[in-house]
Amino acid sequence: MTQEQEPQQQPQQQPQQEPQFDTGPGQAPVPAINFDQGQAVEPVPVPEPVAVPMPVPVREFDFGSGQAVEPVPVPVPEPMPEHAPMPAPAPVLAPTSAPGLEPEEEIDAEQALFNAHFKPIPPARIKKARRTKVTLIFIIIILLVVLGGLGFLGYKFLFVDKQAQTTGVSSTATSIDTTIKDSSPKDIATLKTTNVPNLASFFGLQVTEVQAKLGQDYVLTKNDAITENENEDIKQLVVLTYQPKDSAAAKGAVAMPTIYLSLNEEGRVLEIFYQSSLEALDYPVATFSSFITTQDMLYNMLRGAGVSPASSYNYPQLTPDLYTIYVDPAADVKKIKKEEFVFTGATNSENPPTWWQVKLTYDYGSTGATQGTNAKPNQRLITISLK
Repeated sequence: MTQEQEPQQQPQQQPQQEPQFDTGPGQAPVPAINFDQGQAVEPVPVPEPVAVPMPVPVREFDFGSGQAVEPVPVPVPEPMPEHAPMPAPAPVLAPTSAPGLEPEEEIDAEQALFNAHFKPIPPARIKKARRTKVTLIFIIIILLVVLGGLGFLGYKFLFVDKQAQTTGVSSTATSIDTTIKDSSPKDIATLKTTNVPNLASFFGLQVTEVQAKLGQDYVLTKNDAITENENEDIKQLVVLTYQPKDSAAAKGAVAMPTIYLSLNEEGRVLEIFYQSSLEALDYPVATFSSFITTQDMLYNMLRGAGVSPASSYNYPQLTPDLYTIYVDPAADVKKIKKEEFVFTGATNSENPPTWWQVKLTYDYGSTGATQGTNAKPNQRLITISLK
């Protein structure tokens, strides 16, 4: 009987235990892996922490007493845990709304609360600054207006008046309100107009000197001796008439400018009387009221004659009854015969002339002109007397 050979049992190979990492006490070890061979390797043992002994305190020395003193114990810090838990974040609380308010009302309430806390109220000093700013602006505007007025007056006195002195009264004639259309005769068209000469500069001169000042347009037309006169010093009367050669057709049509010189025994001028039509002085046709109420007419007329009224002179307040002369004052329909007014005053000079007189006359003839018809006068005269 053959014995069956029992199969030999191969020893079982124990599975090779993979190396593991020690992750700490109480944690499962993690096997280490060799990445070059792709096999697990034995982990490197982690040494246990060694407690570091605290230094022995050294006794301190008190230099004041010369003896050693006990050292102050140093507190030992508590060890930190190995795995300190992170603090939990604070919970985010949902905004709570006021009870009983709708969403839109809640927004309005929040806006009102924001405005109440963050909208600043202007303080008193801001209000005061605003008032001060407004006051300064108002003062600046007033100063600009005053400066503008002073500039206008300066321009008027420095330039306009100076021009009026050199050109006479013709420069202001066009400023008069003309309410009557000019209907001058055709024979005046060739009249060479002129200005009032500087009569004040003739005082104390002889006739030849006066003629040299006037020029060749003034011709000596009369030279008479005077035997009777209110002023006994006046012995001679000389008349010079404006007769320009290039205006022969106008002679006799209007009253040409005429100068009457009263001379003393030495033949020097003591008094002057000047007369002319307004047409010869190039004044436009205007109503008597509009002409006489223009103060510039009088002052420029005197300025052209070289005369300055005294500072005390006041221009009169004129009304029609002061300058109107009627043909028949008792008639139902009144007719104006003449309109005339005389201005009189003193000069601002102590030397002759010291007195002046200006008379303006509108003559409507013997038949007169119906009142309110704006009829054209037959003659318009201006006379200037200086003494």
